[in-house]
Amino acid sequence: MRDYVLLYINGRREEVRGDRLFQSLTDFLRYDRQLVGTKVVCAEGDCGSCCVLIGKPDGDTIEYRNVTACIQYVYQLDGCHVITVEGLKQDGQLSCVQESMIACQGAQCGFCTPGFVVSLHAMLETRPKLTEPDLRLGLSGNLCRCTGYESIIKAGVETDTAKFRRANELYPPATLLERLKPSASESVRVEHDGRVFFKPTTVAGAVAFKAKNAGCVVIAGGTDLGVVMNKG
Repeated sequence: MRDYVLLYINGRREEVRGDRLFQSLTDFLRYDRQLVGTKVVCAEGDCGSCCVLIGKPDGDTIEYRNVTACIQYVYQLDGCHVITVEGLKQDGQLSCVQESMIACQGAQCGFCTPGFVVSLHAMLETRPKLTEPDLRLGLSGNLCRCTGYESIIKAGVETDTAKFRRANELYPPATLLERLKPSASESVRVEHDGRVFFKPTTVAGAVAFKAKNAGCVVIAGGTDLGVVMNKG
């Protein structure tokens, strides 16, 4: 049984132990890893400014989706690959999505911009091109207080998708899968300052732990709990 959570951030291996495990992903990224491109605005999972891509092994590839990192906790990320807005660069240069946001003046104050960029990337993971209806629906979880959205929609439509590289191209999955896949069958238990996190790998293991810890909270999505923890 491991005493740490294993994840990768922008292709880099992380073993997270102790109190850091109980942080929101935004706090871990910003304060522990100085990846400050991920912004925190609402801390309730509503505005999308803190969006990151989270990848999980799926057969011989890694499937990525965008999530709000402010209500995603580190202990939930065992066996995952996290890509932040910093990790979307292509060969050290801005991605085609970022270039289009600049060309179309899709940013003003900038707080929401990283989240929009990540969400646009997430949409292009499964689409060859973005249409205006796609964008209006797909970006409904991202709020902007400045631009009126039209410039952002334009940036999505005018992105040069011929230059777009999907997450599995930026981070070839073979090496990541070799290290992340085994974690699914490994249980994890971390104790710190009176708090215990346990990741079971069997129903029997989960039931046995719950029987010994009657007051424990079972976490699945945990988004409502994330808001309670952030806002008290």
